[in-house]
Amino acid sequence: MIKRISNPVIFLCLFSCKYSVYTENKLFKITEKPINTSGIIEYKKNIDYSNRFGYVAIGANQYLTNITKDQHLIMCNLADGKVITHELNVDLPSSRIEATYYDNDALYFIKKKSIFRFNYEKKTTDSLFEIPLSGSEFIIHNMYATALFKYKDKFYVQYGNASMYNRIDTSSVLIFDRLNSEKKFIYPFHFSQYYVHYNDICISRNHDTFYYTFATYPEIYRATKDERYYKSVLFDSVGFLKYDTSRMTDMKYIYDYTMATVYNIKLLAASKYIFLIQRIPHSNIGNFKLIVFNHNLDIIYNKKITHPIDANFIFLEGEDLVFLSLKEKKSYNYAFE
Repeated sequence: MIKRISNPVIFLCLFSCKYSVYTENKLFKITEKPINTSGIIEYKKNIDYSNRFGYVAIGANQYLTNITKDQHLIMCNLADGKVITHELNVDLPSSRIEATYYDNDALYFIKKKSIFRFNYEKKTTDSLFEIPLSGSEFIIHNMYATALFKYKDKFYVQYGNASMYNRIDTSSVLIFDRLNSEKKFIYPFHFSQYYVHYNDICISRNHDTFYYTFATYPEIYRATKDERYYKSVLFDSVGFLKYDTSRMTDMKYIYDYTMATVYNIKLLAASKYIFLIQRIPHSNIGNFKLIVFNHNLDIIYNKKITHPIDANFIFLEGEDLVFLSLKEKKSYNYAFE
């Protein structure tokens, strides 16, 4: 049985238990798939949520990953809900893990300013090197994304400086390996003039080109590592609110501000498109918006998302944008033309 609905056109196939949504510009289709996360429930109180969740594809299987408070890696198979646990075996029991990056063959994590690699197949943990942060510098955590990223044989993090205004440096990103480090991507001028309550970066890359924006700022940037090819584009600034600095200790205001301002949740770069997901306030249709840019930063799609979304579970698998809804027990996979 196929039911036809206009603008957009939705095909509902009862036999496959999946549906595809074709937008009016045929940019992408959405496939709904069932997921099983039942096994992760028993770890709910033991997960260190500050490390955020990861999404790993190994062979034909997809896993939702995180780290427990007693520092075990947990990998939940989204097909059957079974959880695999691995002890990370790091001899620093009293210190917490500061940042994570989930690759498809290994977990990289930072602890006590050192970076480690856990190999999924060998189940071994290796200490790689110490990251070059000074005494006043620290890793800035994103509210919805992991804080460590990989670039070829290098890594990068957003870093802050506790001794400077807004607790940030002039540059936003530290790129480093065992021998060298570079500070890149200067903050917008606005950040040195006004208090910015949420200054976490949303960053992704395609090959040697980086794309980034900031949580509560209406501008997207494109730059190579040497910053020779740089471009910035302002998008719709409506809804981005300035913070009332007279209410710095008012916890109710902090919560109200968080929910009232537009918030850039996730930026993901694929080979053809750049995806920005925003949380938007006061919406009857949906609380999130998808903005799609081409690599020249032209906006080619900008609409509210109407299916359920959990901001903690937005990922890129190959070229596909993936939204997981644990409440609905479904994934929404966007396949782009």
